Amino acid sequence: VKKARELVDQATIDQETNLSNLYALNQEIKAVLEDKVSLYLIELDMSLKHIYGNDQSIKYFKEFAQVTKKFFNEGVTYRFDFDQLFVILPFNDIRTTSKVIKDYYKYIEAYQSKVLPYERFSAYMGIIRYPVVTVETDVDKLYKFLDIAVQKAKREDDTQYAYFVYRDYEDEMFEQQVMDHLNVAIQEKNIGLLFNQMIDINKNIVWQYESEIILTNLAIDSKYLLKIAEKRNRLVDLEHFHIEQVCDFLVELEKQTERLIKITIPISKQTFLDPKFNSFLLGTLKSRQIPYEFIRLKCDMDLRPNHYATQIAELIDHSISLDT
Repeated sequence: VKKARELVDQATIDQETNLSNLYALNQEIKAVLEDKVSLYLIELDMSLKHIYGNDQSIKYFKEFAQVTKKFFNEGVTYRFDFDQLFVILPFNDIRTTSKVIKDYYKYIEAYQSKVLPYERFSAYMGIIRYPVVTVETDVDKLYKFLDIAVQKAKREDDTQYAYFVYRDYEDEMFEQQVMDHLNVAIQEKNIGLLFNQMIDINKNIVWQYESEIILTNLAIDSKYLLKIAEKRNRLVDLEHFHIEQVCDFLVELEKQTERLIKITIPISKQTFLDPKFNSFLLGTLKSRQIPYEFIRLKCDMDLRPNHYATQIAELIDHSISLDT
């Protein structure tokens, strides 16, 4: 009996935090869903790990887990993942739920860590009021719903938590389908280019063309496409591909007409500040033998020379124009 208890503990208790683990949660959650409950997925911001190291970070999370368990003493707290906790509370009305969440954030913001005294706990939370917003019984889908809510909370500016609504899941599925199309299109080089005329009104001439990428098999606005790529951490890859496509177009144009035209390529702040951006751009132009002066960059950021002086100077020295 004693040995059996030890084995059950090993299987169901997380050894670092002494909380019930994901296996225990999977065993118990179906019974829990027969009542009115609220489910919380809480993710601690562990970006401090590279500053304090792995050992201190583990202790920091362990402390966070115990503090969270102590606060949610009405419910059950589980360790869900490396930096995530899962909490089940026995109520789902909006007033009580909202009050608990606000009190929790006040509590962890006021708490001074004993492991890292100069750091405050920063956590993101996704919430499901069950069965108010969903009657889903598939636990993997419920976990997916909560993860979507956590990711939504990370994108919010004014709060660190988000209630799950089913529309979020539908948007997620649609965006995933778009990304699947995009990945295939990049692999098969099946992305189209659209060139918008930039007109000098005083002289009434087409001064230049601004390039825009489009998915030829999907009617989606390019700005929305870029937004999805940014959310899925594919923006830099997509904009690098855009540059390559423009260069390939110029190579083909010169073959057909023995002429080149100047093209403006819009670039996001994220891509511009990527350490490899300059070498990628200059290398791509050089490999295709396109004179640098035919490319102009329109950067979606404030180009402060004192901040990015070296990078800007290198591009200008190669005759690449910059706009913002």
